[in-house]
Amino acid sequence: MSVTKTVVGVIACALVEDGVLALDDRVEAIIPALAGSGFAGATVRDVLDMRTGVRFNETYHDPDADVYLMEHACGWRSPREDVPGSLREFLAQLPRDEEHGGRFRYRSSETNVLSWICEVASGQDLATLIHEWVWAQIGAEFPAHITVDPTGVAVGDGGLSATLRDVGRLADMLARNGIARSGAQVAPPWFVVDTLVAAEDSRDAFAATNSPTGMPGGHYRNQVWVPFPDRSVFLALGIHGQMVYVNQQSGVVGVKLSTWPTAQNGALFYDTLGAFESISAALDRYTHQHPVTHHQEAPGEAYPRTAQYLRESRTFFRTNEDPIYFFGPTAFNLLGLDRWVCSFTYVSYYDPWDGMSPAGHVPRSGRAPRPSPARRR
Repeated sequence: MSVTKTVVGVIACALVEDGVLALDDRVEAIIPALAGSGFAGATVRDVLDMRTGVRFNETYHDPDADVYLMEHACGWRSPREDVPGSLREFLAQLPRDEEHGGRFRYRSSETNVLSWICEVASGQDLATLIHEWVWAQIGAEFPAHITVDPTGVAVGDGGLSATLRDVGRLADMLARNGIARSGAQVAPPWFVVDTLVAAEDSRDAFAATNSPTGMPGGHYRNQVWVPFPDRSVFLALGIHGQMVYVNQQSGVVGVKLSTWPTAQNGALFYDTLGAFESISAALDRYTHQHPVTHHQEAPGEAYPRTAQYLRESRTFFRTNEDPIYFFGPTAFNLLGLDRWVCSFTYVSYYDPWDGMSPAGHVPRSGRAPRPSPARRR
């Protein structure tokens, strides 16, 4: 299932956090075998966000499309004389037809190269990486399985097979900012925020794609789909109806395993997303109507109670109306925080927004900054 892509994205970002990889590393510097391919000159970030300029046709119903031919190379379909006999040979012969770092184009080849990058950088095969870096950390109930090509190379774009409950554990970890129920930090602390906020041009790159996404205003980041421009909702998706839904604001996650008769179906996609959205909204309303009281506050207590759940913290900051200020030489370490914390103002010596952000204040005199207005999302 193509939810595998998100697992690979988590591993790649964890390797970046660990210092094993860097987002600006060039693909050919890590994998010399790709120096003569279309991937030469692309960065790890380009591959993570599917923004390389490599030509690859992802049309599922066309038997001569690249995605179909790659299945022959993987061994998912019978061998063809005009197709290389292994996944990596196939990837190495893909050409480039656009500049790297341009528009988003959904291509399974990108994730297979990302898997290859992770294996070379870490010195471990993908199955071991998934087990040690993700599956064991989230407390999976059952082993996962991954398909391999004729040479034994794992298929990173969609070869993982897992139970619904364990995929739910993966989603729960992502909803908790990368922290598993065991307390282990699986995805890096910045993974979810970076995925939701993305780069300045991520939405434009997404809008310029050559295939319909059904997500106007959305974007793709770190092998994760973000369907709405102003919500803390993100998805892991696979063809034939697979969906992993994560709503950070409500704390609700959902998993749907599926076998639609066709690879894609817009109406059924919207029905599935709408169902998860309705369930999430209903649970969120119930939580607010039936709050959990953990202790009776004492008279004069400064704070009535401490938040016990992530959703309580998110709700507090998203509905906050009291001014909150950050003071520092620069605001680079907290860029984007004003999207999640209402009434938040940066007070810094340097202005990274060039005067364009209402949440930024660079003191030019002795006047106190005026807090940015409360924004409810």
